[in-house]
Formats: sequence, structure tokens, C-alpha cells
Amino acid sequence: MLGTVNKLAWILIAAIILAGASYWMYRYTESERRVRQLELEKQQLQQMVERVTSQRRVAEILLTGRRMSDGVPQLDLLFVEYSKDGEVAVSVRQFTVQGREVHIDAKVISFDRGFLYENDPLRGSS
Repeated sequence: MLGTVNKLAWILIAAIILAGASYWMYRYTESERRVRQLELEKQQLQQMVERVTSQRRVAEILLTGRRMSDGVPQLDLLFVEYSKDGEVAVSVRQFTVQGREVHIDAKVISFDRGFLYENDPLRGSS
């Protein structure tokens, strides 16, 4: 009888230890899973901030000539638009403007945040 109680006590102790270890492993893996999820979210947010704050050179305007025509000053301008890598000219246009000054204005393009989250190549950055 005493041997059976002793065996039952050891089985109960082993079951308690096993249950405690299982609970600890569950909590530990849950914490690790949450940490990995938060690190992934942090990385995605950092990439979004980088895309929003990144600036890239899109085009440049070169003054190729100045001249007077019938007493009116004229400027010859070359507009060169570059690809995203900044190496290849995508579009080249030449303009002649009357006057001594040229005003160039920029346009800010607003975009849907969904494009930013999805890293859309055309609409995912400012």
C-alpha cells in the first residue's frame, strides 16, 4: 500500500513538473512570437518613414544659351528627366523662353497611404 502511494506521489510530482514546464514553454514561445511580430512591424514602419522622407533627383534644367532677338532676351533651356537610379535620361526636351528670368514651380503629389504600406513602385513615396 505504501509503495503504491509512493509511486502515485512521484507520478503526481512528475505531472506537476511537466505541467509547469509546458506552461513556461507556452509563455516563453508566446513572448518570442510577440517580439518577432513587433520587430517586423518596426521594420515595416522604418521602411515607410524612409520612403516618405526620401528625396530623389528627378530632373534638371540646363541653360544652354542666351541671345537677343529683336531686342528681347531669350533663354534656351534643356530639360532632362532621369530614371529612378538617376543615371539614365528618360526624357530630354528643349525650350526657348523669352525674358531674363525663369520661374520653376514644383507640384506636391498626395497619395493614398495604402500605396505606402504596399510599397507601390510608382505611388509609394513622395
